[in-house]
Amino acid sequence: MAELVDALDSKSGYRKVVQVRFLFWAQSLNIISWGFDLIKRSKRYTNQFFFGLYLLKKILNQYSNPLFKKAVFLSTVSGLSLMLISSILGKQAFFLLLNQDLGLIADFIFTYLTYLGDGILWVPIGLYFILFNKKKLPVILSTILISTLLVQICKQIILPGTLRPFAAILDTQKIHTVKNVVVHTVNSFPSGHTTTAFCFFLLACLFFWRSWFLILAFILALLTGYSRIYLAQHFPLDIGAGMIAAVISVYLALLIQVELEKRWFTKE
Repeated sequence: MAELVDALDSKSGYRKVVQVRFLFWAQSLNIISWGFDLIKRSKRYTNQFFFGLYLLKKILNQYSNPLFKKAVFLSTVSGLSLMLISSILGKQAFFLLLNQDLGLIADFIFTYLTYLGDGILWVPIGLYFILFNKKKLPVILSTILISTLLVQICKQIILPGTLRPFAAILDTQKIHTVKNVVVHTVNSFPSGHTTTAFCFFLLACLFFWRSWFLILAFILALLTGYSRIYLAQHFPLDIGAGMIAAVISVYLALLIQVELEKRWFTKE
């Protein structure tokens, strides 16, 4: 009887060893497969990243303002980098990495800093140019129109109802939220606040030729974009897309401005 029990135990132990080995090799194959997939995705998105830089160079060659060139470069590289990292790591994983609780002071700061991307700020800016610089008003109005169209077409037509972090991530306990801040759930891509903040940044660099201003304005625009992640309103992917939307908006607005100036000067 004892010999029979020993035999059964040895068979059971052998089966466990086989199962462990099978699970080990299966997991290894999954890791290898994931690695190859990551390399393929990285290569594809890296190619897109450098293609974006090539297009950026073509845009920058059309302008002589060195401060504006730097502003466009910083915005584009930052936007493409966020989109690239989001594509490689996964937009949810990247969001959770950045959406960390930094304390009550950070909660307070980012709750109000996010308003630097509010569209209502176009009103005082527009009034300023109406009163003091009508010649440059077309670029302001064109930027407002184009950026609004780009963002809303993406949100409502191309990618309608895209889930925001609080709705897309099942385990909401992992998400840091701020008290008294309403967390939205749909129309995530792209971030309208980030688009507006970077439009402000780019336009400001057209009119203020100071290096210190470039640094300060870029930091404020970047923090405004980050506030959307911190407040659990957007994924980093949405922030990157907002930066690119701002570059496109201001670029097209400048084309309109240049064309109108040619017509005005021709008439004069």
